[in-house]
Amino acid sequence: MAASIQDKRRRVIPQWRTAATSIQLRELDSLLPPVPGRHVDLSILHERIEEWNLHPSPAFAAEVMATATMAGVPTEATDAARFIASQRAQIPRPVRWLAEQILTGNTGSDDEPASTNRIQYLRRLVRDDPRNAIRWAEIAREYATIGRLERALSSMIVAIELTPENRYILRSAARLFVHAGRPERAHDVLLRSEQIETDPWIMAAEIAVSSVLERTSENIKSARRLLDSSRFSPFQITELASAVATVEISSGNIKQAKRHLREALIEPNSNSVGQVRWAQTIVGLDIDESTLDVERAYEARAWHNYYAANWQRSLSESLEWQKDEPYSSRPPILGSYIAASLLQDYPRAIDIARRGLAANASNAMLLNNLIYSLICDGHVLEAKQQIARLIVMDTNPLEAITRTATRGLLDFRLGSPESGRRYYQEAMEAARLEGNSRLLALAAAHLAIEEDRIKSIYAEPARLQALELGRKIPNSDLALILQRL
Repeated sequence: MAASIQDKRRRVIPQWRTAATSIQLRELDSLLPPVPGRHVDLSILHERIEEWNLHPSPAFAAEVMATATMAGVPTEATDAARFIASQRAQIPRPVRWLAEQILTGNTGSDDEPASTNRIQYLRRLVRDDPRNAIRWAEIAREYATIGRLERALSSMIVAIELTPENRYILRSAARLFVHAGRPERAHDVLLRSEQIETDPWIMAAEIAVSSVLERTSENIKSARRLLDSSRFSPFQITELASAVATVEISSGNIKQAKRHLREALIEPNSNSVGQVRWAQTIVGLDIDESTLDVERAYEARAWHNYYAANWQRSLSESLEWQKDEPYSSRPPILGSYIAASLLQDYPRAIDIARRGLAANASNAMLLNNLIYSLICDGHVLEAKQQIARLIVMDTNPLEAITRTATRGLLDFRLGSPESGRRYYQEAMEAARLEGNSRLLALAAAHLAIEEDRIKSIYAEPARLQALELGRKIPNSDLALILQRL
């Protein structure tokens, strides 16, 4: 049977995007407050655009891009950037780079799966400018997206050595090291920053990584003081407020947790919205659905729709989440589970799982979901080949239960119902010993479906058993599967 991730113990680990996207999302903005009453004078930019319209040449297009970027309105230069990108003439590399930044920030081209080509492009850039730390960090991101973790880590180490105090580098490094199973290294990189006590973005990341390490951050008191100081705009402290709220939840201080969660929602980003959505049922906080309408809050909307049994919408958001964080295993696990188990869209589930495995080849849940979907879509021989890999993978007890049930499904489809039945029963017994009533009922439901498919003498008893086990579990995805009996 397909496996789904557990929606628990979320932390405010930075979400790792390209620098252009992070700039667009204002996560790299200066901490200095804007000068009251100050407005950007765009008259010069308009003059440059008029000049370019009269003289559509690379030189005038470059003027438009530079002026728009300096004015903080790069979207005004999109047409000029597209013009530069389309030119076959010899364009200076810095001008092409600026055009790429403007177009990437506007179109989200970091969502495209052409990581190998992008690595080649980025490596050409760092050959010309080897001290560009941002480019080294983006090379690391592309390597992580295709599962080349060692190369990703080595590239990120270069970025840290070049610019150890850059917020984008520090937050990206923290996310990569946690992703690679090296949270101690992530914590060390953040703690060494001289800005950790003054930059709420870096402080939030350190508190989150400390939580991954099952530690209480040494900066938690400073974080509380910073939140009470009113020194920063609500957007600048949104992740810090949600990180502190998570610590308060762990300490049982629900009143303070709710206060900080509300603080995080004053001007949230996608990460803080994801944290508030996760925490709301724990602390009893009601949030309006419109709260989720934050740019790139795909994770929060995927889970919200999952619990609302809006399966198609949840899948759509999961797919966007996977594009946004292509190195992460969580979105493809959720997406492949929804596509396979709930929507029975097996080709889609296979595609989601394969793309997830490209970045996370040793993830047992993703491989399990690929095998389950292959079996259900009739590709039994390939599933048999793939399950040999799954059997030798290290798994936790809950993953092992799912894997055992999938082996039962495979044997049923290979014409060995006796062996398949034993695997399902083994999975059910393991779930019972673990006290996991949901997995117990799911395994029973899938066994009943297979018994009914072959019209065995055990079909009716299996159906009644599955219905009895699932009767008291308020779980909408389980209810949908039980309806098939």
